[in-house]
Amino acid sequence: TRPLVPGQALLLQHFAREVRARVEAVESVLDLQALAWQSPQGPVGLNDIVRLRLRTQQPLPVAPYRELRAAGSFILVDPATRETLAAGCVT
Repeated sequence: TRPLVPGQALLLQHFAREVRARVEAVESVLDLQALAWQSPQGPVGLNDIVRLRLRTQQPLPVAPYRELRAAGSFILVDPATRETLAAGCVT
C-alpha cells in the first residue's frame, strides 16, 4: 500500500455511496507510546492512526461515529487499483 499524502486523489466509500475525495492535510499522528497527537514527520505509515482533513466532490450525510456508526464510518480506496488504503471515522 502507499502512504496517504496531501493532495492525493481517492475514492471515499460511505454507506452505499462512492465519491471522489482528496486528502487536504494530514493534521496529526497518534504516538502510541506517549498516547498523544503529534505533528506528522513524513508520510503516513502502515497502521498509523491519523487525523485527516478530506474534501469530497459531493456532500455526504455524516455524523460522529460515537452517535451513529454507519454514518460516521468510511473507507478510502485507491482509484487506480481499487485497493483499500484506510478505514476512518468521523469525530
